[in-house]
Amino acid sequence: MSESRGVRSCPPGDPTLPRFRFRMLAAWLPAALLVGCFPSSNPEFPYTNLGGTVTLDGAPIAEGSITFLGPHGPGITTPIVRGRYIVDKVPLGRVIAVLSAFKVTGRRTLTQDGASVPEMINLIPSRYQDGFILEVTPRTSRFDFPLRHEEAQPVPAPAEERAPPAAGHTNVDC
Repeated sequence: MSESRGVRSCPPGDPTLPRFRFRMLAAWLPAALLVGCFPSSNPEFPYTNLGGTVTLDGAPIAEGSITFLGPHGPGITTPIVRGRYIVDKVPLGRVIAVLSAFKVTGRRTLTQDGASVPEMINLIPSRYQDGFILEVTPRTSRFDFPLRHEEAQPVPAPAEERAPPAAGHTNVDC
């Protein structure tokens, strides 16, 4: 046998060549056959199409994106344009919707390596940045995301004027 540049070559008639080929075939054939026995990494799954609005304090978010993370395959990202989004093939079941929207401030900031880049602020309030857990069903076609900067304060309901209780009766508020 001859050695050339670290590659072993077998001369014609070498008895180890057929054994080598058989071993290679024996090693790779089962692996090649098993590939067809497992489901695809992106199997078809039940899904629905969604659309809706994304507002911040009642005003539409001009632009951004929503990523829907489901139990099957990679997430699906769709743009938010003028406060609206439409997305195809959102998987059914429990899905996490992560919203993203940034605004350029007009100022510049330095990165860790010293580069000057436009400063951007995240428009999504911090309490929403981890996403929303949604339960998507076959009948689901719309999810709206009405975001607020501050916790909404409950508006007190107008007090009802009540007649004084009759003798022997009490009003009980449950």
